[in-house]
Amino acid sequence: MSRLALLNPTTLLGNELREALEGRPELWQELLLLATDPEGAGALTELRGTPALVAAYEEGSLEGVDVAVCCAPAGAGEVPRGVPPATTLIVAWPTEPMPAAVPVVAGVNLDRAGGGAVLISPAPAVVALANLLHPLRRHGLEETVALLVQPASMHGKQGMDELFEQTRSILSFSSRRPESVFGRQLAFNLLPSAAAGDHLPAQLQEVLAAPRPAALHLVQGSAFHCLAAGVFVRLGEDPGPEGVRESLAEHPYLRLAEEPELLGPIDAAASEEVLVGAVRQAPGRPGGYWLWAVMDNLTRGGALNCLELIEAVLGSSGAS
Repeated sequence: MSRLALLNPTTLLGNELREALEGRPELWQELLLLATDPEGAGALTELRGTPALVAAYEEGSLEGVDVAVCCAPAGAGEVPRGVPPATTLIVAWPTEPMPAAVPVVAGVNLDRAGGGAVLISPAPAVVALANLLHPLRRHGLEETVALLVQPASMHGKQGMDELFEQTRSILSFSSRRPESVFGRQLAFNLLPSAAAGDHLPAQLQEVLAAPRPAALHLVQGSAFHCLAAGVFVRLGEDPGPEGVRESLAEHPYLRLAEEPELLGPIDAAASEEVLVGAVRQAPGRPGGYWLWAVMDNLTRGGALNCLELIEAVLGSSGAS
């Protein structure tokens, strides 16, 4: 049985991953709960049905740990210091480039999840697009342009709370609306994303082993959970709309929606898959298609991808 460590387990992503790991007791004998943020140390949570205290992370905390997952708070992208060479560190949703780390998306390039390395579980935008684009590479994927609408939960509990308070203030006709996270009213609104996403195209390109990067644009939406993606692709070998749908349907983490014309972010809540809606040919663009998809950023876009990376690392290292 393995020793695992979960860094920052009280964040939204950390809590989701902790619950996922509790459902896989065969993977670990011991799960350490550590906080790299001093304010997170001493927090009380739950593990296997009993109260558990989150300890402060210190150099040496990961001695004897097989895999550690860092679920950093929003805005933090630093790798914790003092990670032993034998410990595989998985950094979830880093907000800055990490040139020495390997981005891995389950279902696309999981074979790169080896032990003793620093791995990246990419931002949900990259996870969603990697799953969407991977099965289309057989048709000669030549161009990708994507608009991604991110939910408030990408800003952690603070973002969720601010959106809730704004919504409540509007519905109660109050002029007092908190704006410290988003800068202005997000409720019932769309805003340019303030999140740094310049490193995401290169990250996606590495995951797909693509010859050129995609063009991505992030927008901050007012949904609490789940992101939405409008994607244009140009294929060198045009299989037709039905051929595109068939290729997408074959991928294990994609599911074609039963009512594609009515698909929205709410439909992806708690789903373990990326849900694919309408597939439309782009008029006047041979081989061009518009795709619409939604995904839960905390499940498939976060905890489940981390979980499958952990499984792959433990399998490659022979830890049990």
